[in-house]
Amino acid sequence: MKEGEINTMSSYPDRASFKRDYDDGPGYGRRDDRGGRGGYGGGRRRDDRRGYSGGRGGYGGRSSYDDRGGNPGDLHRRHENLYPALTEEELFGQKVGTEALQTGERDYSIYQDVKVSVDFARAIKEVSPIATFEDLSREPFDLDPEVYQNTVRAKYFQPTPIQKHALPTGMVGYDLLACSQTGSGKTCAFIIPILHRIATEKLKLYTMSPGHHEDREFRFNPKGGRAYPFCIIMSPTRELVQQTAKASWMLSYGTSILTRVAYGGDPSGPQRDALQMGCDILVATPGRLLDFIKQGVVETTYVRFVVFDECDRMLDMGFEPQIRDILHELPPIHHSIQDPSNPDITHQIERQTLLFSATFPKEIKNLAMEFLRQDRLVSITVGQIGSSNPNLAQRVVLVERSNDKLRLLTEYITGQNADLNNMLTDVYGADKEQDPSLSTVSSVAGISEEFNEAMNATYPDSHAARHETLNKDGIIQYQTIVFTNFKSEADRIFRYFDDMRYRVAVIHGDMTQKERENNLKYFKAGRTNILIGTDVAQRGLDIPNVRLVLNYDLPGNVDDYTHRIGRTGRAGRPGLAVTFVCPDRDNVSALKDIRRKMMDTKQPIPDWFNRTIDEMLSDKRNAKNARRGGGGGGRGGGGRGDRGYGGDRGYGGGRGGYGGDRGRY
Repeated sequence: MKEGEINTMSSYPDRASFKRDYDDGPGYGRRDDRGGRGGYGGGRRRDDRRGYSGGRGGYGGRSSYDDRGGNPGDLHRRHENLYPALTEEELFGQKVGTEALQTGERDYSIYQDVKVSVDFARAIKEVSPIATFEDLSREPFDLDPEVYQNTVRAKYFQPTPIQKHALPTGMVGYDLLACSQTGSGKTCAFIIPILHRIATEKLKLYTMSPGHHEDREFRFNPKGGRAYPFCIIMSPTRELVQQTAKASWMLSYGTSILTRVAYGGDPSGPQRDALQMGCDILVATPGRLLDFIKQGVVETTYVRFVVFDECDRMLDMGFEPQIRDILHELPPIHHSIQDPSNPDITHQIERQTLLFSATFPKEIKNLAMEFLRQDRLVSITVGQIGSSNPNLAQRVVLVERSNDKLRLLTEYITGQNADLNNMLTDVYGADKEQDPSLSTVSSVAGISEEFNEAMNATYPDSHAARHETLNKDGIIQYQTIVFTNFKSEADRIFRYFDDMRYRVAVIHGDMTQKERENNLKYFKAGRTNILIGTDVAQRGLDIPNVRLVLNYDLPGNVDDYTHRIGRTGRAGRPGLAVTFVCPDRDNVSALKDIRRKMMDTKQPIPDWFNRTIDEMLSDKRNAKNARRGGGGGGRGGGGRGDRGYGGDRGYGGGRGGYGGDRGRY
């Protein structure tokens, strides 16, 4: 293959013979005989609500879905996070995952001044960026027609900066080291090239995986009973795994490519059952993935693509040993594989690795040097590394006493604070009626029994049914996330507003997976406007219409601050993040870093903020001198780990860093 050409990676001496065997191969009908947009496997029509609602007629030769036992969609209805939705309307109408990637003329102007740095290895030919998604459908890329049609259905028109460069890079088969802020469209940037290559290189001939996610019969196939993925996508959290899978299900609609998930926090049995019905793309957290590999549930023989998503977060969470173990279980970067039709023929394969991260610490550089092909590597950096969206307005608000924070939060959430209302007007304009993304969940008609039941299940002593009396204008109309440092504080705030009959949701690490998923679902669906959470909600959750982030507690470090405020202003859109500043408890080092972050993005710095930091630094120096002289307060109250600001002598001679004895997340 010439440098820069599309990697067809055929397992045959020429594409004509490959296509002939592929079209006529056992169990697979001719590609042009798949039937209309009926169900997989022989194909019922969409109006019959069978099959994958409009999936292809199926790789002909398989029995109709009803012959496999059970009804279509049974498994999706029982395990909605493990199987795709049945209908095209459901798949492309979901308000999660890739919606932040839908860019049209209204949004595209925000990217015009974004700086992008691209560095190609010396040995490879440079690839030009694309200007529109339509460019992918033409030479030299020739994106698989079904995948391209799915970008049209998903309303992808103009790519974001990372997509402009990463999509063509992935399509030609180069390795990729990409640094871009959260919400910038990274998921689409790696999913589309992988789907294209699986489809056009006809990799399913190797495993004979079925064309439908709920093919129970395949478990009894010689290749059934375990998963043989072509692609492994590693993500730090179960929520991000689920979102990535939904994006893949949407973009692979009609292609027969199967995407499965594996993550901790839920029973492994249903996930294992799904994997035994075939797997082409596996999205997983490192821990559960390694378990399945060791148990023989996942076989890595055919893995050709590896993706690290939110790699810095995975390393922060301590997954590096599992990641390395997984990579050592894969075939070598350069390896050979038997031809699917003639075992006497072998083909040389090169694994493609794509690494995406919001920040770029030394540990990621080391990982990239070890596992990426340095002679086929493209490095892409969008904007300043670790920077936040310049269109995101960052504001700080002085709270003289920490006991006043709940009162101020109440004013904010109930729309009674003039300062916040002015900030929102500055960012979004005065006419809320013209903004279709604003939620109206506070109306009485919007209250659902399902939400009340979920809140009662989460908090049995909370009478959620009382919310039926909620005043129509009783709560802010902007979707808002309130961040706290401690789980107990998140619960306290939730109960406070619940007692006042305001409908809010909460998410933190002590909740069960089902409770967290339900509360996130209601928030994403707009059934509540307020989500209270710890830093478990700071990264990986793509909730496109969040308009306001409130840092009720000061975050532990500047990275946490960046990722918290990154929940709004997704994909470069406008957003507002407000941080409460309490001099009687906040750490001055954290405040200095936040001020520096605001200065880097040209945010206004109030005079009182500068004075407060100067006074706190002066008091800290005086306290330090007093201690040296034998007076003053004692040592601070302990650290928050090697990434936090704790462990220093506490502000005011008596306070230390955020105490380490209380649970976070």
